[in-house]
Amino acid sequence: MNDKKINNKIINKIMDNKIKNNTLTNNKLSDNIIKSNKITGKKIKKTIVLFLIISLVISIAYGYRKINLMIGEEIILETNKLYETTLLNSGDKYDFEITINMNNYWLCKAFCDEKIVDITKDINKNNLINDSFYFYNSKSKELSYTIEAPRGYGQSIYQYEIKCQNIPTKKCPANNNSYVRKSTLIINHKPSEEEEVIINQTLLLYDSLL
Repeated sequence: MNDKKINNKIINKIMDNKIKNNTLTNNKLSDNIIKSNKITGKKIKKTIVLFLIISLVISIAYGYRKINLMIGEEIILETNKLYETTLLNSGDKYDFEITINMNNYWLCKAFCDEKIVDITKDINKNNLINDSFYFYNSKSKELSYTIEAPRGYGQSIYQYEIKCQNIPTKKCPANNNSYVRKSTLIINHKPSEEEEVIINQTLLLYDSLL
């Protein structure tokens, strides 16, 4: 009888331990599920808050841009120089170099015309460069044109001009204004050394004939 009691006690202890272990395991699983749900909930909240912040920033930027388009400049054009002058001998070459920085609203598309004109002659017939292009947001463009100094004494004036206008869309409430920037090059030119020798010899010959 005593052996049976002892065995029953041992069995009861084993069963109690199993029940305790199962209870602890279930509690841990419940805690892990609760923690996982809390972490997931926090991630969802952060995502929602981030989305709302981004939407708010875009709405404010768009509203500000609409106001700015109505009262300010849509397109900002900048050239590296407005004016330059140089002295060349006849036949010498000079590179007319221009750098243009263009800034625009990021949802707008602009159309631009650019040209270099010899304004000492007929402007309509002396477009040395005549080009067009589109640009979004911001763009930097470099242009170089080689000009040869004419013969004799004189002055030649060349002008670079860029004119841009936004294309109106729902996303870009443009005001249809054109924005223009210019850069001018003045070349003062004189005869080359060889030409001056010929000129001097011609003058001496002319004087000897008088």
